[in-house]
Amino acid sequence: KDTPDPRTAMLCHSALAFVGRYHRTSLEALAKLYATIPAADRALLVTQLADCEGADVTDLLVTWGMTDRSYVVRAASCRALGERLATKSDGILALRRLLKDSHGHVRGEAAEALGRCGELGDLNALETLLSDEYAAVKMKAAAAIIRILDRGAVLKK
Repeated sequence: KDTPDPRTAMLCHSALAFVGRYHRTSLEALAKLYATIPAADRALLVTQLADCEGADVTDLLVTWGMTDRSYVVRAASCRALGERLATKSDGILALRRLLKDSHGHVRGEAAEALGRCGELGDLNALETLLSDEYAAVKMKAAAAIIRILDRGAVLKK
């Protein structure tokens, strides 16, 4: 199933509403929910988590991004980590590893996310994606390189 179930989407939204007040308990509940829902719903949950605060949220995104068998969920984790600007070093490390994912969609999302939060040291890994078999991955890697170089140039001024 490629689209999220509306009831699960509402459940995810309701669960996320409590994250601010009951952070640890809510994240444990979300982890249990995550284990029981289909890939499209897991991807939706990961996407919604991008707006939640806390290092433990980043930990969940890293874990799910690195371990989920669905490329859709791994790609959603890359986007979420990029939106959070991978505030934790584990997030950036996960994005770097996901540049080598077996699925092109995930590699492209990881490259795009690193464009938002990566460093000059990530340029070599991104450069290898310029010869990827998929044009979309090549374009996202090129855009990420440009963003990182632009940020590097601004920092040097």
